[in-house]
Amino acid sequence: MVVRRFSLSILFCWIGLMMARPNFAATSIDEYQQTRVEMSADPHRPGYHFLPPAGWMDDANGVIQYNGQYHLFYQWIPSTAHRNGGPFHWGHAVSDDLVHWRDLPIAISPTPGGPDAAGCWSGSAVMNGAVPTILYTGRGPQGFGVCVATSDEQMLTWKKHPASPVIHQPPAGYEATGGDPHVWQEGRTWYCLLGSGIKDVGGTGMLYCSDDLLQWEFVGKLFTGRVAETGTHWELPKFVPLGDKYVLTVSPHNSWRSIYFVGDYRDGKFTPQHHAQLDEGGHFYAPYPFIDDQGRVLMISWAWEGRHESDYVPLGWSGVHTIARVLSLQDDGTLSYEPIEEIKSLRRKHWHVEPRDLKQDRPDWFNGAQGDMVEIATRFHVNDSQSLGLIVRASDDGREQTRIVYDRKSKTLSIDRTHASLDQKTHQHVYRSEPISKITGGSFQLSDDEPLSLRVFVDRSLIEVYANERLCLTSRIYPTLDDSLAIGCFAEGGSARLLSCDIWQMAPIWP
Repeated sequence: MVVRRFSLSILFCWIGLMMARPNFAATSIDEYQQTRVEMSADPHRPGYHFLPPAGWMDDANGVIQYNGQYHLFYQWIPSTAHRNGGPFHWGHAVSDDLVHWRDLPIAISPTPGGPDAAGCWSGSAVMNGAVPTILYTGRGPQGFGVCVATSDEQMLTWKKHPASPVIHQPPAGYEATGGDPHVWQEGRTWYCLLGSGIKDVGGTGMLYCSDDLLQWEFVGKLFTGRVAETGTHWELPKFVPLGDKYVLTVSPHNSWRSIYFVGDYRDGKFTPQHHAQLDEGGHFYAPYPFIDDQGRVLMISWAWEGRHESDYVPLGWSGVHTIARVLSLQDDGTLSYEPIEEIKSLRRKHWHVEPRDLKQDRPDWFNGAQGDMVEIATRFHVNDSQSLGLIVRASDDGREQTRIVYDRKSKTLSIDRTHASLDQKTHQHVYRSEPISKITGGSFQLSDDEPLSLRVFVDRSLIEVYANERLCLTSRIYPTLDDSLAIGCFAEGGSARLLSCDIWQMAPIWP
C-alpha cells in the first residue's frame, strides 16, 4: 500500500511539473523565483544546498567575496537538464553567509561568431583592484581559448574584452584542453594555471604570468603527475596557500574523482609531499577552493546526479553544490575538513538522543527523530564491534535505507546504498549506462580509543558525511517510499556504544 501511495504521488508530481514546466527562457529574477516554486514539488530536489532555478549545473566557476558578499558563478545550461542540450553559460548568485543564496542575472552567455560561441566554460573570478574580472574558457571556431570579461562593482553587467582569447594554443608537447583557468596574484604579477597533460607522462598544470591579465607569458609546468596515479590529463586545477603550505586540487579527466596535493611552492614550482582523494563518496567533482575575508580556505564542489538521465531530464534539473567546507592541515600534513559554521543557522527542531549501548546485529531507531532534510552529529565508541554506523532515509519496513558504515577490519568508511531506493535505475553514472558501485567509501582507521565522530547532512537526494574531520563522502540517493524518513544506528559483530547524538531539522533556503 505504501508503494502504491508513493507511486501515485510521484505520478501527480511529475504531471504537475510537466504541466507547469519552468520557463527556461526566464531572464528576470522574478521568473527565476517562479521557476523555483514550480520545481519545489520534486521530492528529490535538495532544499538547503545551492542549485540553480532549473536546467543543468555542474562546476563552480568562480567564488569571490567583495564588500562582504560572496559571489558564486557556476556552469549552467538554463534551457535543459541534459549535459549536451545547449551551450554553457555562467550563472550567478550572491550570499551574505555562503548559506542563503539569491539569484542574479546570468553573468556571461555565448556570443554568436565570437571566441565563446559554442560555450562559456569553466574559469575563475578575481578582483583586479576594484575591477571584478572573469577569466574563462571560451569554445568557438578556433577551439578553446582563455577569454576575459569585466564588470563594475555591482557585478550585474559584464563586458567581454575584445582581446579574447588572451591564451590560445598550448606550447608544443602539451595536450590541448579547455584549460579551465585558475588565476591569482603575487605582488603585482598575475598567474594563470591551466589544466593539461603530457603524452605518456601524466596530467600537468601549465603556468602563465601577466602584468595586466591580457598579455600572458608561459612560465612552465607547475607540477606534473604520473599517469598511473593521477591520470593522463587534468581538468579544473586550483592552487591556494594553506598555512605554510600550498594545496593543488585537480580533477583527472574521465575519472569522476578529484584529488589534492599538499606541498611547497617556490619560483613557479610546486613540490608535493602528500596527495589523496578529496572525497570518497563517489559524487564529488570539480572542487573550487578559495580564500574569504576571514582568511578561511573554503571549498565548494559539484555533486552530480546518481540516476539515469531519463529520470532527471524530464524533471528539468540536474546537479547541486556541496556545503562550503573549511580546509586546514592535520599534523601529518594531510587535509582536514569541517562544514562552515554558518550552516548552523539552518537548524530548527532538535532531537537529543541519550547515550546507550548498542545491541549486536539489531538496529537501534531514534524514535521521533526523522526527516529528509536533517543534520546529524554523533559519536560512537567502537568497543569490539566489527562494523557500526548510522542509518538514514529508512522506511518503516526497512526495504529502503542508506547506511553509513565504519568497518574496523577493512579500515574503511563507506556509504552503502544497496537498499537506498527501490528504483533500480538509480546508482548509475550520469554519462555511462553501466551501474557504478552501490557502496562507495575510502580508507579510514581510528586510533586506539578514538571515537568515531560523524557529522552527516541529509538533503533529500544528497548526503554529505564528515568523519573525524579527516574524511568526507558525498553521495546521491533517491528513495521511493513516502515513509523513508527514519534515522537510527547499528553495531554488527560485537558491541558498541553511542556516546552522543544530536539531530536537527534543517530549514530550506529555497521555496
